[in-house]
Amino acid sequence: MTAISACAITEKGIEKITLLELDEIIKAKGNAEEYVALFDCKNYDEAFTFCYKAQSIKRVLLLWGAFDFKDQDDLVSKANESLKSINLGDWFEKDKTFKV
Repeated sequence: MTAISACAITEKGIEKITLLELDEIIKAKGNAEEYVALFDCKNYDEAFTFCYKAQSIKRVLLLWGAFDFKDQDDLVSKANESLKSINLGDWFEKDKTFKV
């Protein structure tokens, strides 16, 4: 299984504390940016462990894709391409339904 990319949302100014927690909790390294810490983990269990134990975060998002864009049309085009590459079969079964 390949590494899972994730983004931890935190308060402005404590992003580096989130990086310390990443190292302490799941032995992962990351990059701090304003309000977020980007990191990779080995599997979903590591991501869930970090979600449960971390104290400096608000949320953790799984990153299924990333891209740069020039304008709104380019954003829509690249977002559509990125969405087509996501395999939701790992998350949903065809015979199951859910309400949003």
